[in-house]
Amino acid sequence: TNAGKIQARSTLTLGAANFDNTSTGDINAGTTRVNVGGVLNNRGVIDGINTELNVGTLNNAGTGRIYGDHLSIGGGTVNNDVEGGVAATIAARTRLDIGVTTLNNREHGLIFSGGDMAIGGYLDGNRIATGWAGSVTNASATIEALG
Repeated sequence: TNAGKIQARSTLTLGAANFDNTSTGDINAGTTRVNVGGVLNNRGVIDGINTELNVGTLNNAGTGRIYGDHLSIGGGTVNNDVEGGVAATIAARTRLDIGVTTLNNREHGLIFSGGDMAIGGYLDGNRIATGWAGSVTNASATIEALG
């Protein structure tokens, strides 16, 4: 569990079976790698120039914000959802790649890229989404790319 700051100037790699980043949690580095084989619950901030998430399940809820210039998320299930009347955000400044089996974006959740976006079933060796996601649900929410 993180309720404070985990930071690195260059590269930060965080690995855990399960991990909770609370609403006051801030994980930030030049390259931010978060590897969670089970469940990553995020209500805080995860940010980096290159942000790489490898998860079994990502629950990005309420105050949860995940950012990166190039943001890539790979794994089983991503839930981007509302909590306490606040909707979560997944946003890339230049490129967003989501390679997952199931993507759920609900209740005013925002998935955004200031450049290109790809949603697929997995990430290739360059962390680019490819293939087909098993299920993508966008219910009363926004998925937008400006590229």
